[in-house]
Amino acid sequence: MEPRKALVDVVEKISSMMGEFEDKALNSDELSDLTVRQLYYLDIVKKLSYPTFTDLSEEIGVTKPTITTAVNKLIKQGYLKKVHSIEDRRVYNLLLTEAGKRVVDIHDKAHNDFALMISNCLNDQELNKVVEIFTKVIDCQ
Repeated sequence: MEPRKALVDVVEKISSMMGEFEDKALNSDELSDLTVRQLYYLDIVKKLSYPTFTDLSEEIGVTKPTITTAVNKLIKQGYLKKVHSIEDRRVYNLLLTEAGKRVVDIHDKAHNDFALMISNCLNDQELNKVVEIFTKVIDCQ
C-alpha cells in the first residue's frame, strides 16, 4: 500500500479510537449536555488559567463575539464564571466552576486512558519513537 494512503488509514483508525474514548466521556452524566467544542473551550480556559475573553478568542482563533456567545452559554450551564479583573474593572476573567473542573477532569481522563491504551501496546523504544514522531508533526504546524 502506498505510504500516504496507509497514513490516511492509520489516522482514520486512531481518530475513530480516540472518538470512542471521547464518546464514552461525553456520555457520562456530567458531560452529556456539552459539545466537543464546549469541552475544548473549557480545556483552553484551564490551560490559560484565568484568561480574558480576548485571551480565549486569540488562543482559539475565533472572533470575540463568537467567544462571548459560547462563554455565556457555558456560564448559564454552570461550567464557567466571569469575574472582574483586578487590574482593570472593565475586563472580565474566566474561571472554571467546580462543575467545570469536574468536566475537564473527566475529559482529561479520557485522553489519559487513550494514551495508556497506546502505551500498553508498545515497548519503551516504540513509545519514545511515537512521541518523537508526533512531536515532529506538531512542530511542523
